[in-house]
Amino acid sequence: MSYPSTDYRRDIDGLRAVAVLLVVLYHFELGVSGGFVGVDVFFVISGYLITGIIHRQAGASGFSFLDFYERRARRILPALIVVLTACKVTAMAMLLPSDLERFGASLGATLFFVSNFYFWSQGSYFGPASDLAPLLHTWSLSVEEQFYLAMPPLYLLLQRFAPNRVPHAFALVTLLSLAGASYFVLYRAHEVFYWTPFRVWEIALGGWLAVTRLPDVASAAVRNVAAALGIGVILVAGVLFDSTTRFPGYSALLPCMGATLVIWAGVRGNAVSKALLANRPMVVVGLISYSLYLWHWPLIAFARHHYLGGSVPLSVRIMLATVAVLLSVLSWRYVETPFRSRDSVSRYGMIAWGIGSGVVVSCLAAALVLTQGVPSRYSDQVVALDRERARVSHRDECLNRRGEISVETACHVGAEGPATVLVWGDSYAHAMMPALDVAFRELGLSGAFVGRSGCPPLLGVSVSLRGRANWKCVAFNKDVMAALSSVDRIDTVVVAAAWNQYVDPKTGYILSLESGAKGDPLEVSAASLKQALAGTRVVVIEQVPVYPWGVPYRMAIAAMKGDAMPISPYSVHREASRKPRAVFSALAGDDGFGVVSPESWFCVETRCNYADEHGRPYYFDHGHLNRRGAAFIAPWLTRDLRVALDIGPEAASTEANPSRAANHRD
Repeated sequence: MSYPSTDYRRDIDGLRAVAVLLVVLYHFELGVSGGFVGVDVFFVISGYLITGIIHRQAGASGFSFLDFYERRARRILPALIVVLTACKVTAMAMLLPSDLERFGASLGATLFFVSNFYFWSQGSYFGPASDLAPLLHTWSLSVEEQFYLAMPPLYLLLQRFAPNRVPHAFALVTLLSLAGASYFVLYRAHEVFYWTPFRVWEIALGGWLAVTRLPDVASAAVRNVAAALGIGVILVAGVLFDSTTRFPGYSALLPCMGATLVIWAGVRGNAVSKALLANRPMVVVGLISYSLYLWHWPLIAFARHHYLGGSVPLSVRIMLATVAVLLSVLSWRYVETPFRSRDSVSRYGMIAWGIGSGVVVSCLAAALVLTQGVPSRYSDQVVALDRERARVSHRDECLNRRGEISVETACHVGAEGPATVLVWGDSYAHAMMPALDVAFRELGLSGAFVGRSGCPPLLGVSVSLRGRANWKCVAFNKDVMAALSSVDRIDTVVVAAAWNQYVDPKTGYILSLESGAKGDPLEVSAASLKQALAGTRVVVIEQVPVYPWGVPYRMAIAAMKGDAMPISPYSVHREASRKPRAVFSALAGDDGFGVVSPESWFCVETRCNYADEHGRPYYFDHGHLNRRGAAFIAPWLTRDLRVALDIGPEAASTEANPSRAANHRD
């Protein structure tokens, strides 16, 4: 029985190389769909090495907090500060004010090692917005540093009062954190990905390996099999996992246990690790792995900004990967290596440099936030268009409300009086609320609004986005039906949603029948909805046109560069809405089921318009209407609802004249 060796292990540097190569190949979209598991391998390695340092020092000459945190600072800060500085200069040159303001916030969060919580507040790691965040990858550094800030004092307390329970404590933390991650990944995948309590088991697993007396394995064959199996399962996860995998949770056990096997099998050495991991090329990549991890993501993120959030060409991605390696070699040689040695940088020099650089970067971050992204860099037109990207919607409290769904307490729209109309939908329906309010008042209707983001108003269907099921949707829609059945006066239900996106696999959405029955989910669930609402008038509002780019963002970039805005072909939108339109048209008839199509409000002849005649956008992103867009559709919505609900003769109105759309300009 023995503790792990304290000697330098080339195979661990090789394992670092495997981890960082998986991450880089994944981020540069070079054929590794699950390369994000490389971060989990890093967590296990870090837990093993750092816990081993604390364990040995505490049991020998005594643990020094000053020495420990000095070593962490020398390892982490120099290369990080250089990368942050380079990113700041590039961001100033490339990013629009709102993007630069967000970059400033992420810069401060990174410096204080809380960027995992910052990026959690901004959206999903697998979402399109995250692809444009130059410092997104620093979330993992924050998770590690939060653990290492808390672990030494807790470890020393445990060792003092229950020294024999140290391995048990690491095992308990591992099991509890893993259990929590595996449970909540089904319901709160976003939080589980970023939050330290759900990630700490991976680091604690490595820590457990460092403090546990495992039996020596005399058999070289067993060690070789263990190492080969460990490397194999890491690579399997890297190749087979993708953004639809429920991760992290039990699925993360595969790469983490693989890393654990490799480390354990290498304590006494084995031929597999020596051949595959301890060779010179892999060790070199392992040595530069930290710098490579820091440099690679900003390069691809800024490239995506250059390509307006679209796909970066393969040749450019390969070139950027090569640049990342070259920068990493320079960073390791001229930044990391000198700062690790007290002969090059003394303790007091390190403290002075650390404080000074930290203050400078903090001030820069604060300046970017306080100035709202230094808008003076651009013309008034660019700044105005960029500000249109802000999500300033109508009555945000009406969407994703918590607690019991009730018609009586739901947000009121339209004329005064008890609600007789229920508006039910997702965030696209919510974006229409100002227009619905105007239309209902004009038509003398009193309504209530209930909605949840990412939840189509359908029955018997579940929805997932990139493999992550939105379990709240099923319960929410059932609660809406229960609320409807408890109020007799509701005689009309208006449903609106991003129908086109829910049926397009390229968006990442997948609808599936809750019962597991066969059949098209939209057809079956829409028919179920009509049947459940029999005797009630139902109006479906189809989706407004959406675009492959954020409308105000694309307009701001065009204004900045002096380019013409692209034409959005009507045929594209017509094809996108073909399936939902066919489903709803088949259900429409004389039995109180009507359909309203917004396409005709925006699209004329061969193109669709996303801005008014003054060049002001109708959207704040690629498809959600802003307040101007809602005001634009209000007359058309009033007219078409009047027809769909058969509320008297249609009033003549010059404002409700679709021919006006032809006068809009892009």
